[in-house]
Amino acid sequence: MLDRVNPQSVDVELAPATGEPIMQGMASRYRLIGRREPIELSVRNAKRHLTGRLADLKPSMLGALPLSYLRDFAPQSMTALNAYIDEKRAMDADRNEMHTRYDAIAQRWLKLRWTDRKAEQRMADLMHAATLEGVDPSQPMKDSYTPEQKAVYNRLRMQYQSLPEGHRAMFGEARDAYKQQISSLESVIEENIRKSAEYAKKRARRDRDADIQRAKDELAGEELAEALEAAEKRYNGRVASAEKGGISVGRSTTPSATTTAFAR
Repeated sequence: MLDRVNPQSVDVELAPATGEPIMQGMASRYRLIGRREPIELSVRNAKRHLTGRLADLKPSMLGALPLSYLRDFAPQSMTALNAYIDEKRAMDADRNEMHTRYDAIAQRWLKLRWTDRKAEQRMADLMHAATLEGVDPSQPMKDSYTPEQKAVYNRLRMQYQSLPEGHRAMFGEARDAYKQQISSLESVIEENIRKSAEYAKKRARRDRDADIQRAKDELAGEELAEALEAAEKRYNGRVASAEKGGISVGRSTTPSATTTAFAR
């Protein structure tokens, strides 16, 4: 493995205790086959190499820790860790509750399939058709339906009424569960956008204050007045943009959850 040793690069010194020679500094500069540059084999380099390897392993090691023990291994400077763990546990509880609720619906649906496979297939086809047409045959006809939608509604309404009672109940249960899921998802998205808008306004205010302070330190007279006016103008524009993004959340362009409840 070793190709060449440069003896002149070896500094020899006697250890005070044993009188044995030890190598320091460039004492172990070897060049490996296939490498163009020499490698310094010193204690300092070895420690630096191992330290880097341990730093690379830390994320994986922390990922292997159970959540309940993460507080014990994390540094005290990570003040947000407790809030993260509490939020993570709350999210896990919500997810487990949601999975349990949807699994119960799926089990009842599966039972209907084994009871009457043909009726279950007609119910599934009706869900798909209702989604595509944007009408809900399980509810009374809406005045807002177009003439074409009214014709489609009458056809699908007859199909719905021909389903067994249990299948009609499953039609409504699956629709309502999907609507609830969509509503929860939209609420989370709206909250994230609101937080993002608040952060954007906070950052704009911080940048404006920095611009004003810099202008006061470097300018005077008319130039100072112009710089202050420009800083306020930039700030107002960024705030308006952030508020517009937050307000637009309330005007959702997402199709109604009822009309998308049974998309395949």
